[in-house]
Amino acid sequence: MDALLTGMLAVLLAETGGRTQLLAALCAIRFDREGRVIAGLLCAILLNVAISAWLGSFIHAAISEDALMFFYALACMFAGLMMLAPHRRVEEPEQGLGAFFGTFVALFLSMLGDKSQFLIGATAARTDMPLWAGIGGFLGLAIACIPAVIFRNQLARAVPLVWVRRVGGGLFTVLGVILSLAALGLI
Repeated sequence: MDALLTGMLAVLLAETGGRTQLLAALCAIRFDREGRVIAGLLCAILLNVAISAWLGSFIHAAISEDALMFFYALACMFAGLMMLAPHRRVEEPEQGLGAFFGTFVALFLSMLGDKSQFLIGATAARTDMPLWAGIGGFLGLAIACIPAVIFRNQLARAVPLVWVRRVGGGLFTVLGVILSLAALGLI
């Protein structure tokens, strides 16, 4: 249960107002095919989460408990710093691929190496429960991105996303520093 809830809540917070959420909304605007965009989104999330959870299980088997805690701390710090950094420009998806494949390709490539992928992998490594970490990460990404597709036109006006990102980024960064110090035996 720890892996499921940790993965879900961490990814949900990390992706609120994030690049993946904004790209999902942009795909919905660009293609205007809500059902196909959501299907492409879910497939991209599933593949990325599976990769992350699998790599996390591999890392768990390869390093010690203290190193696993430090790896998780680094993932939290990375997520926090990425949330505090200015957004990179979100590229419009390729329209020639259609709503499903255009969304799938754009989101899959956008999520590779992203903060959520590190959080899911670190959760899977720390807990040795890659399936539950993956399910939690999948739910967190889906909960963050599906409303962005459905309410794409109201997204920017509904919630002050800049403040959500700043507060979340600060929390992740502080948590990462505290966990790093604990993993190094300094606190």
